[in-house]
Amino acid sequence: MILKPDKEKGGKIAQELDYVNHHMRLSDVNWERLRILVNKQYELSNQIDRDHLKIPQYLNHVNKHTFEIDDLIKLIKKTSEDLTEVERKRRADFKEYELQKKKRKREIALQEMNEEKRKEFQHKQKEFKKKKHKKHEKIHQSGNKAQLEEL
Repeated sequence: MILKPDKEKGGKIAQELDYVNHHMRLSDVNWERLRILVNKQYELSNQIDRDHLKIPQYLNHVNKHTFEIDDLIKLIKKTSEDLTEVERKRRADFKEYELQKKKRKREIALQEMNEEKRKEFQHKQKEFKKKKHKKHEKIHQSGNKAQLEEL
């Protein structure tokens, strides 16, 4: 049977389903295929990458039936490592946030200043950076006599 494009777009193709045996409509193979597609769609929408999933290292893969003291020790260590990493990321994010906030305040202040005050402020910033640079300890070139004496 050849279907015309307008018949396919209009949904009239569904009427042709009456000619198909009821047992053949959605077999187990089709259900499995649909289940896999739904799972893939869910993983894509939630940015889950099955190929790079992290398998918990604290689980004893040999003994799956009991949870022993060693398993608890591994779980506690892994949890504290995870918490330390979360705290490190939180601090880094907060530091970045504070820097961005400071930068926004400076930009707003510069926009509110007239041209003369802006140039004066920028000049003071350059002078401050020069002073700070001069205060920094001199770093000796590697292999230099002063660097070797320092070591």
